Amino acid sequence: MKKVVIFLLLLTITVWAMGNGIPLVLSHLEALRWNFKLNSKSVTAWWIYSKPSFSNPTKYVNITAKNEGAVCVDDASRAVILFLQLYEETKNRTYLKDASGGLEFLMTMEGNDGKFYNFVYENGKINKYGVTSRKSVSWWTVRGFWALSMGAHVFKSVNVNYSTELFNHAYVAYKAIKTTLQAGLVQNYSDMSSVFLLGLSELYLVDPKEEIALTARKVANGLLKTQSKRGFTAGAFFTSHKMRYWNGWGSRQIQALAYAGRIFKNQEWIKAAEYSALHFYPKLIFSLGPIYAMNGAITSYPEISYANEVIISSLTELYISTQKEIYADMAYVAASWYFYNNHLGELMYTMDGKGYDGLEEFFRNIDSGAESTICADLSLSDLMKLPKDFSTFLKGKRIFQNGIKILNASKMYSGFGGVNTVKDSSIANGAYALLSPYSTLSGNVIINENGNYDVYISYLNTTPDGKINIYISNEQYEFHPKINQRFEFTKILSDIHLSKGKTRVVIEYNNSQTNSAKIGIAQIILVPHLIVQTISPDGKHYLTSAFNKSDRSLNVNTLINGKIIKVYVYNSSGSILKSSMLPEGGFAFIEWLSTNVNPSGTFTSVPIKFEKSTTIATSGKFVMIDLTQFFNNRGVVSIHSNIPANFDNPSGSVGAAYPLESLKKQIKNDLFVAKVGKMQIPFYMGNLSSNAKDNMTLQGQRIGIGKANYKELFLLGSSDHGSYVKMAKFYYSDGSCEEIAIGFADWFLEPLPSEWTAFTAPYGLNSQMQRINGNPKLYVQQIKLVNSKKLIGIEFPDQITMHIFAISLLR
Repeated sequence: MKKVVIFLLLLTITVWAMGNGIPLVLSHLEALRWNFKLNSKSVTAWWIYSKPSFSNPTKYVNITAKNEGAVCVDDASRAVILFLQLYEETKNRTYLKDASGGLEFLMTMEGNDGKFYNFVYENGKINKYGVTSRKSVSWWTVRGFWALSMGAHVFKSVNVNYSTELFNHAYVAYKAIKTTLQAGLVQNYSDMSSVFLLGLSELYLVDPKEEIALTARKVANGLLKTQSKRGFTAGAFFTSHKMRYWNGWGSRQIQALAYAGRIFKNQEWIKAAEYSALHFYPKLIFSLGPIYAMNGAITSYPEISYANEVIISSLTELYISTQKEIYADMAYVAASWYFYNNHLGELMYTMDGKGYDGLEEFFRNIDSGAESTICADLSLSDLMKLPKDFSTFLKGKRIFQNGIKILNASKMYSGFGGVNTVKDSSIANGAYALLSPYSTLSGNVIINENGNYDVYISYLNTTPDGKINIYISNEQYEFHPKINQRFEFTKILSDIHLSKGKTRVVIEYNNSQTNSAKIGIAQIILVPHLIVQTISPDGKHYLTSAFNKSDRSLNVNTLINGKIIKVYVYNSSGSILKSSMLPEGGFAFIEWLSTNVNPSGTFTSVPIKFEKSTTIATSGKFVMIDLTQFFNNRGVVSIHSNIPANFDNPSGSVGAAYPLESLKKQIKNDLFVAKVGKMQIPFYMGNLSSNAKDNMTLQGQRIGIGKANYKELFLLGSSDHGSYVKMAKFYYSDGSCEEIAIGFADWFLEPLPSEWTAFTAPYGLNSQMQRINGNPKLYVQQIKLVNSKKLIGIEFPDQITMHIFAISLLR
């Protein structure tokens, strides 16, 4: 009976949420729940990690964090806040019961001095000595304080005695945290202080003591002093008064000031939150995404649910405090990150409520622990407080973006030398290029739309008389760097015009006074004056969002190619305008209908250039393709080799690999034969060796095929960092093109329904040539072709985590 009740509850939640256009589902969160005894008290917490099972990747298993524990105060606090928020939105008392279990856990984890332990081991014992768990005023204590304070506030109208108990626990924590204030900041950190201010606001609603109000004012005013008011970071709240550091995953200053400003009736705090939302957030929401951090440079990845939830929660509080619909519109666009509107076009929240752990530059992390899941649930719960104007675009895929471009200097081409790469964890992207006089860096960026740009550079310079020559699209500009003590963003060019297409950027350093001078360069950033993003859920209905940083107005009709359904234009203060002109510093959200209808499936293609491939061998009716010229990755290596491989680390130089010795056992006369049903499929792998590239990571390659009729095509490959399915285009001699899904399972998981396992290794190899437990595999995918037409070429998707080792065709 208990299981039936839980199922009906989850079903109720799902139907209720979907009925409001918000696809919130708590099934996976329920699977993370752990009800257990802690110090003889019945409590509830949520497993911090959850991963796909090796034996069945559709099933997830909860696992403990090595040396830390299974559950923690950080995540329990998040879950409590979620359930209390859901109760406030629905008045469904079931959520109060869910919250109570977590609140009991928090009170048990709190010491008599108001400080919290964080982790509990799988055996039910508290981790009292770990650096991320020991009792202290740290993140887990301020989060626990916030959750207890909110619990006291919400339960005040439901159960006064329980509210009092929660208040007393929260108040002891308040006293402990207050002792650490430095210039109004907890431990001198503004991000941690923003969580404290949220808790203070809740505590004040329970008992409006002047003491609490005074502390709230000190903290809020401390936050204001950390806000940047200039340059690329304008609006952002730095971590402290002295550190120009910002992290996406903890910076709740906007949310806290918007909420506290409403509770304590302080418009200055709300205005500061608005300034941040209107100047800094557009760079994230419409362009960069929920980046990880900034500290003299931008750390773009991983993009995580926690960072995105902070944005959405902040905008939600601003909407409630100001009733300006721009914040609701921005929140919906930010939330669409969970449903395909991200740089990889990947789903980050599933139908059963899994919030995936993050997006890297080239792949999606499909682990789904408590933090990511709860933050995704919180984000969707927030949307229920907002107008539903753009709820239909939540699942919009990114169609177009003209956004900010970043060049990491440490990865740029350094020509004839004079440039050293310096690893430095004190800057956000972890490395910079150190240039000697007369050395150069060069790189390319793709500009998506003609327009004007500002150019910023992050540099560290300790030598006078230096000069930087910047060449952009063959135009030369000159910049004289000042002497500084740390990396920070400096605008070096304003209002330069760039044309659509590939743009080459060259940096040249000169110093006429000394050849021993050095300058460090971390990043070059190109910021368009008009940041634009377009998403669509169905290829017919579109939502275009625009942020106009230029010094002139423009007509919103120039931003779309169709019929406008509705348009919202806002000025630089976030106030709505009755105008079709997008003003300087203003915003536009345009819902429109495309007048261009493209039939699905088969369509007529434009002429396309293919790189020619050759037929390496034939075997009966099979034709094998030579992919040597397309190989760009080394994924198979001998355990005895000194030459590195890198199958699974696209952002780095070395990574894991398949063991050559095992694979070679299945290759005879240069052919690898795979069984697919009743067929034996030959693949050419004659070039396989420990010192040559042996597979093709998919990056939009266009491979020409000798014009002929083929019945089927077979791909030998696999994926890393999860399983992927993407669309490939097959071109025929009559000018037509067919889009077909191709996909490979993760090399350490089980095959997708559409593929066969062709090879299983007894172990894998890591970057140090050490054995990895598990069984990496190669898979075969079978694709039906239009036999009546002559195939001439294939255009593969741009998905660097998918690998192809060989291709064979059946005539």
